[in-house]
Amino acid sequence: MGWRDRDYSKATRSDGGARLAHRGARTPLPSVVLLLTLLHVAGFTVVWVSATDPYAADMLAAIQTGGLGPWLHPVLMDSPLHFLLVIAALWLIGTRVEQAVGALHLLAVYVLGAANAAAGFMMIESLAPQWALLTLEFPAGSLAAVALSAWRHSRYGLVTLFGRTVTYRTTLAAGAAIVAALTLMGRGAGALGWVTAVAAGALASPACDGLSSWWRRRAMVTARRGVSRAPAAREASEPAHATPDAAALPEADIDDLLAKISKGGLKSLSPAERQRLERARERMLRSAQMSHGPDA
Repeated sequence: MGWRDRDYSKATRSDGGARLAHRGARTPLPSVVLLLTLLHVAGFTVVWVSATDPYAADMLAAIQTGGLGPWLHPVLMDSPLHFLLVIAALWLIGTRVEQAVGALHLLAVYVLGAANAAAGFMMIESLAPQWALLTLEFPAGSLAAVALSAWRHSRYGLVTLFGRTVTYRTTLAAGAAIVAALTLMGRGAGALGWVTAVAAGALASPACDGLSSWWRRRAMVTARRGVSRAPAAREASEPAHATPDAAALPEADIDDLLAKISKGGLKSLSPAERQRLERARERMLRSAQMSHGPDA
């Protein structure tokens, strides 16, 4: 069947096979998002199982209210709502970040965001305890850092929200503003420490981006140095007689040898002087060949 005889409005078997082949290409699961999900599931399970044992519950409460509480808050969630919120945010936002900047970068942002939030909250708690009435009950600092990374690396992303197409950046900014406003409205001044801790956690995103840029620049400089050293090493490894300045070497001056030969003949030369004379003769022959060309 020629191309003029085919009805292009009807699908053929080859078209169906192409669609099936396209559907078969699957995007691999994000490794760090999956790892963090399993970590949060394990922590949430341990917290809930510990609640059934009075001794374990008392020990867990002591950890949460003690000095380790702010540092371990990402894995000590006891609210199902917080747990579901974290998992949903990881898969909706963290997946984009891992695809944009890589798995290790996402892991660094998440861990540093949690550490920054813990340090910021403890600082506010020590300076103004009345502002730290709302404790860190879930990894809000980590999620803020991941959201800021998604905002920084999704300049042209679009999403459909309530039937309208808006930028992904606008959605993230609006969501963060709503969460902060609702928290302050519900807890008042006692939530200022929590909001400050979350903002400190978000700073992990530009910090990791800056560190990644510095590392890439350092690797590029090292690679350029290696490339520039290679020709220099090859030039240094070439024999001295291959350079046009070889005639300027001390061995190129054989006037004393010629004077000695004119007086006593070749027998008057020592073995070392004979070798020196032979090297000078070879250099002269090579210079003559180079000056006349290969066809001379």
